[in-house]
Amino acid sequence: MKILQISDIHWHNIHALTDVYRDIREGLIQDIRNYCYEKATIFDHILICGDIAYSGNEVEYRKADEFLNELCNAAGCKPSEVFMVPGNHDKNIFAECKSTREILNQTLAKSDKNDETLCDWIENDKTSLKMLYHPFYNYDQFTTNYGCTEPLMRKLLSQDIENSKDIIYNEKNDTMYWEDELGNGLNGYHVRVYGVNTALTSDLQDYDPGVRDDGHKLFLPKIAYKGGHKTDGNINILMAHHPILFLASPDNIRTDLDERYQIQLFGHVHISKSNCENNAVHVFSGSLQPGEGNQEYRPVFNMIDLDVRPAENGGDNLHINLQVHYWNGRRFEYDINESSQFQVKLTNNNRWKEREQMEHINLPEGISKREIRIAFTKSPIAREIMDEMDKGLFCYDNSQPLYSNKMRFLDVIMQYNLWGELWSKINKWAIWLH
Repeated sequence: MKILQISDIHWHNIHALTDVYRDIREGLIQDIRNYCYEKATIFDHILICGDIAYSGNEVEYRKADEFLNELCNAAGCKPSEVFMVPGNHDKNIFAECKSTREILNQTLAKSDKNDETLCDWIENDKTSLKMLYHPFYNYDQFTTNYGCTEPLMRKLLSQDIENSKDIIYNEKNDTMYWEDELGNGLNGYHVRVYGVNTALTSDLQDYDPGVRDDGHKLFLPKIAYKGGHKTDGNINILMAHHPILFLASPDNIRTDLDERYQIQLFGHVHISKSNCENNAVHVFSGSLQPGEGNQEYRPVFNMIDLDVRPAENGGDNLHINLQVHYWNGRRFEYDINESSQFQVKLTNNNRWKEREQMEHINLPEGISKREIRIAFTKSPIAREIMDEMDKGLFCYDNSQPLYSNKMRFLDVIMQYNLWGELWSKINKWAIWLH
């Protein structure tokens, strides 16, 4: 499994010819295209660890979308295989109710009862919760094209509900993380990727080592980072923008993450580093467009190859080959110092392989479940498709926004393995509309 991983693109709303990072982006596209041609390969997935935009502006995301289409083309990767999480630059921190939101951020930065406070807001104070998510509106709209929308964010920012008091929270469906599966697995293991939002409480007073040592830490809720299942036969990948150092209660979070996620990808710090501790690999991604201010900052991107091989003493090991490439002022080149190979022990006790390795899913050749999910959620006639495929298995809930009904409907599609039928309906309606 081959992954292209980048972070901190920082798209500005400026003319292309005045953008100092234009040459770097074009260099990345060219380097990836050359690599794929020379190695006769393609990238299966592209993972982006936040700060896609610079100020959460709608125009910035339009520019980012064009760039990602070019990148996918160069990498031979479908746009449906692009995954992303938000960073602090993906929110408009000057959005309405800025001062009130900063007070809420300070409240949640307190590590003693922040999870209890958040859960209380989820049940009883949707207005405060919606205020926290409001600056991510443009990011939320952008991620619709890539299927990386956090369900709770989408529900709170939905235009279908005018009054926050009318929002009904569903613990199962309204998660504070998104999750998905990479491809059809790896040597009998499911590879699951989870995205969390570490920038929910970010503002101009964030903790910043050496700059604002007294700034407030960021709040990552338990109901976000505990999404990964500690299940045999799973390889779990976590995507987050801020490294654990920037979070409230970092020690507790670090221990839990290492137990749940064999691979953890972070952005934000603009310096490329990696390590393997507690049987988990931590990749600090560096930045594609890091800005100035530190001589260690330099544009980088990562190639990550994953493979599962038998261990000498039984069981399996996950092999991670991390190749870091940096911009030398003219082109990207391989960084021998920061590139590494890691090995993680996998837990399955051979129980997983005694069963059928992957459930049979009847899909058209070259089409993935994720591609179908994204096509359905973007479809302008999703409601008609749901009504046509109802069969008594699904009942549209008029008290919930359209997006929430889509997510519930997709749960039914997964439960009864109706992906092929859903794809046929999407195409039938698309032909009819044209």
